[in-house]
Amino acid sequence: MNRLINTIFIILLAFGLSAAEPSSCFQELNLLITHQEIKTYDYDIYRYREAESLIELERLYGDSNLFDVYSRLLENDIKNINDHTLNIIHKNQLDDDGVELTEVQSIFDRLIDNYNYATKNIHKSICDRNGFCYARATMAHMMALKRGIKSKNLKKIWVLGQLKSDINDIWNYHVALVIKGKEDSYVLDTSFGLKTLSEFHAHFQKTENHYGKRPLSVMTQASRYQIGHSGSYNSFELFPPPEQDWNFGFYYRAFEELQEGHSK
Repeated sequence: MNRLINTIFIILLAFGLSAAEPSSCFQELNLLITHQEIKTYDYDIYRYREAESLIELERLYGDSNLFDVYSRLLENDIKNINDHTLNIIHKNQLDDDGVELTEVQSIFDRLIDNYNYATKNIHKSICDRNGFCYARATMAHMMALKRGIKSKNLKKIWVLGQLKSDINDIWNYHVALVIKGKEDSYVLDTSFGLKTLSEFHAHFQKTENHYGKRPLSVMTQASRYQIGHSGSYNSFELFPPPEQDWNFGFYYRAFEELQEGHSK
């Protein structure tokens, strides 16, 4: 046990962090997450018409890599699935009270500060190439939980396709947090600003797609971490040893900022 504690301490020092351990902030917030495990590996999204809720629709994607599912769908399938997804969202918009827009805006503003702090020591070329959309979506989720936003009002939207970004890079997917507001659902994405879900979806439907078919929009639990599987967050992926950290210390600094409230 002492060896484990010493190892953690060395890792934190390697990233220039204190022994306050940002991972403890994650562990506290992670306790607020209720993640419904998707046990079926194979997808059956062709049955999308049977889904009456977003979690039912999500289960039809199984535990599959979302991009693999997208690559197998035809243009007409994608259009119909996108339409059905948006119809479910609009139908459920009136079911429960959502979050005030002022609160959504406050979380979004905080997300910008958090991202700037987390990437302060990461070279711009790495940020451009990596994108860190999944990391921003993760941190937006954590911030919402910290503000007391109920999990039922939080989702993630994944857009699959060969998408042209605003820096002329090509993304195979993009992801952001969605918060259900009182009158609309809002996407928190520092790449494009705070948008309604309809605006966000429409933006990507207009982008050039080199696969010759429109992008697919997939709504999942906010706790889904990766495009490759339906699992939730875990400490090792967020806080690995430095030599294995392909996020370049992003989460160490992002959770440090979230925990201690740095603004510079």
